[in-house]
Amino acid sequence: MIRKLTRFSPAFLKNFDKYLLLNHPEIWATRIHFLAWVVFIFSLLSVAMAYLQVNIRYLSNPNDHFWLMFIPGGMIFSVWMYHLTKHNSEREFGINAKREQLGVQAVLMLGIILLLSLPYVYGFSVSAFNASRVSDRELVSEINKINLVSMNIGQPNYSRSEKMPENEDMPQWLNGPEHLSGYVTGADLYFDWQKRSREEKLEMIAGYLQLVEKYNGWQSILVYEPEDILDREVVNPENLTEAINGSYDNFRWTMSEIVQAKEKHFALDHRFMRKGTLTIIIMLLIGLWVLMQIFIKIGWAKFSISVIAGIFLAITGGLVVVSARYVDIPGVSANDIGIILFLGFWALFVYQSYAQASSRRVNYWQIIALTLAVVMTPFIPLVFQLITNIPSLYLLRNELYVIIAGGILTVILWNTIFSQRFQLLSATPQKN
Repeated sequence: MIRKLTRFSPAFLKNFDKYLLLNHPEIWATRIHFLAWVVFIFSLLSVAMAYLQVNIRYLSNPNDHFWLMFIPGGMIFSVWMYHLTKHNSEREFGINAKREQLGVQAVLMLGIILLLSLPYVYGFSVSAFNASRVSDRELVSEINKINLVSMNIGQPNYSRSEKMPENEDMPQWLNGPEHLSGYVTGADLYFDWQKRSREEKLEMIAGYLQLVEKYNGWQSILVYEPEDILDREVVNPENLTEAINGSYDNFRWTMSEIVQAKEKHFALDHRFMRKGTLTIIIMLLIGLWVLMQIFIKIGWAKFSISVIAGIFLAITGGLVVVSARYVDIPGVSANDIGIILFLGFWALFVYQSYAQASSRRVNYWQIIALTLAVVMTPFIPLVFQLITNIPSLYLLRNELYVIIAGGILTVILWNTIFSQRFQLLSATPQKN
């Protein structure tokens, strides 16, 4: 497949591929350069799609597009995983030095980060185009126009009596982004309208009708001329009033979405930027990195069985913890049982992987046990979070920092005991 894809690769990428093969074969085997090129192309497509689909009448939700980009990202990841099995740096190129192994691990981490950047590129692009499709100055001007006309040509009770004090502290009808200024208050809108000539009023109503077209206001108002709207000399004035008020209601929803889009974009207040989503992304980053390291070491067969065993273990452990909620054991909670199960299983798997293998079958299950221990390792700080209440360890009770600590712990243990043990178990002659 890579050979077919290289036909569409630029000359500089082919030359770089040859350079890596001759000088850094361990990096060449990761195919990171082709992955980076594919991510770059998809990033450009994401920006283009975000630009083309933004409609000020129906703004897109950046959060929906953020999660949508995980679909092509997952497909690219699967293809990348497939090509990682084509070459083994340790066996084919004799890559055993710790520095070179760390380099490969860093490259794999970089590849995952590139893939996880795709949803953010797409989400931020939609957010940026939502916020910039109508400029700040234009938005302020149009909100004032809509408020001015709507307040003075709507239902009769919308217009206050002449006794209303000028500059009364009344809010404008349509509100703009908090970081903008220049809005006219309700009383000022009333007196501003009263001071204008008939020609100016007709011109403003005509501009109002143009905004109805632009922002998908109530379309029935477009059958009236500005003179009809100003003088109300029509056959059914109640229909005109309904059309005016309906157009304003549509403005309110459309403009509110534009205002919210600006506020969320400039404040970075999107769900995919909040702590909960960042925690999930970092967990996904650590989990994929661990699984890729294991996958490269043991191949498809043992890896598939390990995944199945891990799912079965998670279900079984979950059932035990849930069942413990209905059993009254003095001084022991369901969380306590979950913690004991987790730490007990983790220690058992590590011990099993270091036990003496007496047969091929035992050696096979040692690798699976070690795989389960590695996958569980990032969650050790989470378990520690459940059992500690020490005030000085506040950061370790924050989920985001706990997940980061789990990633650091996993990298350290992988390079100190896990990686070498996988290599030893794979190279050990197995007895039947």
